[in-house]
Amino acid sequence: MYYCRFQSKSLAGHDEKWLKNEEQQISNHINLCLSPVSAVKLINGHAPEKGCFILIKIEQPGDVVFWNNKAYHLIGTSSFERTYGNV
Repeated sequence: MYYCRFQSKSLAGHDEKWLKNEEQQISNHINLCLSPVSAVKLINGHAPEKGCFILIKIEQPGDVVFWNNKAYHLIGTSSFERTYGNV
């Protein structure tokens, strides 16, 4: 599943240096907060002529995913936080 969200109809005009820095920060944040990390299938930056954007593909790896030490589960297309008593 791919989810795209754009704040405006145009790109912000960042350069490739910004793009590489953002990709690294996103990767570090995911490695720190997400378990299992294997849920992230793709982090890929693109630099067309007038700006940059980053695609992140995430797939639900199973019943429970931890983000920032909180458990979440997926029902349909909605994600719900779970208590440790019912993980």
